[in-house]
Amino acid sequence: EDVRLHGETVARRRLDHGDVTQPEEAEVERARDRGRGHDQQVRRPSSLLPQGVALLHAEPVLLVHHHQAEVVELHPLLDQRVRADHQVHRARRDALPDDERTLLGHGAVLGQTFTVGALNAVSGLPADAARSALERLVARELLVLDEDPRSPERGQYGFIQGVLREVAYGRLSRRERLARHLAAAAYFETAGEEDRSGVVATHLLAAHRSADGPEADELAARGRAALLVASARARDLHAWKRAVAYLDDAASITVDEDERMAILEGIVEVADETGQDLERIEALARDVLAWRTRLGEPAAIAEIERRLGTIIIFKGRPTEARDLLADAWSRLRGGGSPEIVRLGAELARAHLMTGDPAAAMPVIEEILPSAERIA
Repeated sequence: EDVRLHGETVARRRLDHGDVTQPEEAEVERARDRGRGHDQQVRRPSSLLPQGVALLHAEPVLLVHHHQAEVVELHPLLDQRVRADHQVHRARRDALPDDERTLLGHGAVLGQTFTVGALNAVSGLPADAARSALERLVARELLVLDEDPRSPERGQYGFIQGVLREVAYGRLSRRERLARHLAAAAYFETAGEEDRSGVVATHLLAAHRSADGPEADELAARGRAALLVASARARDLHAWKRAVAYLDDAASITVDEDERMAILEGIVEVADETGQDLERIEALARDVLAWRTRLGEPAAIAEIERRLGTIIIFKGRPTEARDLLADAWSRLRGGGSPEIVRLGAELARAHLMTGDPAAAMPVIEEILPSAERIA
């Protein structure tokens, strides 16, 4: 017999053992059906044949492959399947009244979840009209309202599936995306809520990607400044990965070579706190060192040499680090600046790590007076 799910008619059929394929590799995690509060298994197989399904327990299973998804209710060899891909969601979206379809586009710009206030600011709709349209979209099971009193997103609306947001966003023109991202950035800049520098930066970056010519250049400058602020804020919170991500985005929209290298230097500096992604960070550090060497700034050269030595030590090559730091020390020693002191301290550590405390002592004695003065 046929069944209905989210307003769609779904055929029910029986499976033979030969119809069921068990993916060799899969990632399994729990997900929550936001519409009804049921738990589901989420499976992302490394390869999935068009007719392949995974036989697990007698419970709903969500199979996701690129932009296609299948919801399967399995009881031994019994299959209830719904295909949910871009074409289905486009058809459902195109069947909406204009005001609801437009509102979905505004919501897609704001993200997977959004507040009514942000939606009003971006869409320009009166609050009552927006709420009425949102209620209809919830009734159509396209959006969901978070009413959990324990949730930090209580009162926010969200797309019931990520692919719905992707389809809604993908149907916007470049000019529509540009205007709406700029409106969102302006709203979050003046909303007076907790720090939203990262959200503002993200919207300015998206606006830049939708612009052309001089407007794109202007937005690149604004976006870069916002991304640097967001990165600094993330560093204050010790959110190192997020800080690096913001700097990567800033570098991607920076044309001036000196500005771009300064941003990459910031990535090396942040990575010095985490010890992660060392292969990439070592390569960046060497590029920054070459740039600083061309500029001829001894203190900055000493700092990046020290960071490079630290990275090499983290990677388990203390002898190589000692040789690099010793060479830098022989060229840059003296003056007693904080950068030179840190370089000497790292060289002393490298000597100790290579089992040569006698070589470390003269360096320690030389930098100690300056270190005490700086402290």
